[in-house]
Amino acid sequence: MPRSSMLFPRTLLLLALFFGVALPVQAALEVECPGSVGEGEPFVVRVHSDTPLESVTIRFLGKELRPVVSEGEGRAQAWALLGIGMHERRSGSEFPLVIEAQTPTESLVEKRTIRRTDKKYEEQWLDVADKFLNLKGYELKRHHLEQEAVKQALARISPSRAYTLPLTKPVDGRTSSTYGLRRFFNKIPKRPHSGWDIAATEGTPAVACADGLVTLAGDHFFAGNSVYIDHGQGLVSMYFHLSKIEVAEGQAVRRGETVGLIGATGRVTGPHLHWGISVLGELVDPNLLVGN
Repeated sequence: MPRSSMLFPRTLLLLALFFGVALPVQAALEVECPGSVGEGEPFVVRVHSDTPLESVTIRFLGKELRPVVSEGEGRAQAWALLGIGMHERRSGSEFPLVIEAQTPTESLVEKRTIRRTDKKYEEQWLDVADKFLNLKGYELKRHHLEQEAVKQALARISPSRAYTLPLTKPVDGRTSSTYGLRRFFNKIPKRPHSGWDIAATEGTPAVACADGLVTLAGDHFFAGNSVYIDHGQGLVSMYFHLSKIEVAEGQAVRRGETVGLIGATGRVTGPHLHWGISVLGELVDPNLLVGN
C-alpha cells in the first residue's frame, strides 16, 4: 500500500485527538438469539442498534419477516417470534438465520446459525372411529379442501403485531395431551400431536390468547368446529373441537374474548380444546408461550 494512503487514517485520528474532529462511527447491530432450539420450541430474536433503523428484515426457514422497529432507552430495537416445528422429513440440524437492517445511510447484515436439538416425546395410543382413518370419496375431497384453506390461514404474515408475550391460556383445565406426543390411532402411527389438549366441561368458554383477526372459522372433518386467529407478524392461534363457534371470519377479537365453547366435535375421544400455535407456518408448543 502507498505510504500516502496509510497516513490518511492516521491523520484523521490526530485531528480527532487534537482538534476535536468527529470520526465516522461504524453502525453495528446487536443480535440476541439462542444458539440451539429444541424440536417444537418457539424462540425470540432481538435486535438492537445505537444507530436509527429504518427497517429490519429477518429470514429463517425460507420465510421472511419484517418486525416492527421502535425506540427504547435511546436505541433502535426490534424483536420477532420464530420457531422450529416437528418436521420428520426436514433434513439437517443447523439452519441459517439472517438479519438485515437498513439505516439512513447503509445496510447492515448479521448472520447466525440455529441448531435444532432432538427432543424425546412420549407416545399416545388412542382408539377412534374407522371413518377418521380411511377417508374416501366425499370425505377425502372435503379434507383436501379444508387443508388448502388451513394452509392459506397459516401462511399469513400481517405487517402489524397485535399480540404481546406471554399469551393467555384459552381455558383452564387438565392437560389431556401435551404437544409432541407420538400418536397411534387404532395402532396405526400418525403425525405427532401439534398442539396442547386441555380437557374441560362441554360448554366452557374458550377465549382468544391475544388480540387478532379471525381468518378462518368452520366445521372441519378432523378438527371439528374450528377457529383460526391471525395475531400479526406470522403468529396464528387455533381452537379445535368446539361445540359452538362464537365468532365470524373477518371479526376482530380482543385478548380474553370468547371465541367458542368447549366440545367434542371432529376426531376426539372426549370434550376438550385443542389449542395450536403457528409461527411463520411452524407448529410449536403453545405451553411455552403462556405465563405462569
